[in-house]
Amino acid sequence: KYMFVGSFNGIYVTELTDDGLSVKRNENGTPTLKKQVCGKAFEGTNIYKKNGYYYLFVSYGDLQSDGGYQIRQFRSEKPTGPYVAGNTLEDQDDHFNYGLKMMGNYTFPSLNYTYMAPGGQSTFQDDDGKYYITYHQRFDDGTEYHEPRVHQMYTNEDGWFVAAPFATMGETLSEKGYKKSDVSGTFYVVNHGTDISSKIREAEAYTFADGKVTGGEKSGTYEVKEGTDYITITLDGVVYKGVLMEMTDEAENPVFCFSAAGDNEETLWGVQYIQKE
Repeated sequence: KYMFVGSFNGIYVTELTDDGLSVKRNENGTPTLKKQVCGKAFEGTNIYKKNGYYYLFVSYGDLQSDGGYQIRQFRSEKPTGPYVAGNTLEDQDDHFNYGLKMMGNYTFPSLNYTYMAPGGQSTFQDDDGKYYITYHQRFDDGTEYHEPRVHQMYTNEDGWFVAAPFATMGETLSEKGYKKSDVSGTFYVVNHGTDISSKIREAEAYTFADGKVTGGEKSGTYEVKEGTDYITITLDGVVYKGVLMEMTDEAENPVFCFSAAGDNEETLWGVQYIQKE
């Protein structure tokens, strides 16, 4: 058993006794383990184990709505690290350029407010077998009002967690999966980038058709692994591995979405609004 402690001055791991109630110590009273797994810039550390990996979820940035607060992800084959996401966490002073950014400030056409400063996350698998991430969310409403949120998470083909773009309403992934022709038309795409700033990532309209992605600032291609929920999107040479899902947004619109992780650094969310019958 292990416990992770610390905040902006560094995150440390220590070993616990078998009952998990106290720190395991040597005969001289010192902890048997005290290792720094990352330096300054982190808080809200949460660890989840799945398929042989220990996933480290952390919050970056300043907590206020314009402080660039966000959620990032790393993973390791051992609880004591090293934790990686395109680069390796060690005990350097800061890690602002490290980690897979899962979400930051963003907006979609159907949202009443721009969503700001997600963080303080916890992850778990519920009795329904689905994976969830809970966190607190601020808004671009001129206040520091915030509220808790729960989104589903899925693992892409490379085993990285990606979060659904909208709060969960009990949605389930398709059992029969999709084919390339199922992914066509206009998708509003948010690239969460890698920055820690007050910048708002606005959705851009892209056209998906016959394996090509056009219409936005970038262009590229996409592939769907037929019979599965997996999609691979390549934009300006960056490869994003993602998951397709049907869900309902916060305005009760039916939507067809993807969430995809790119080069273990940034995340794409795509939303297609489905015409109500």
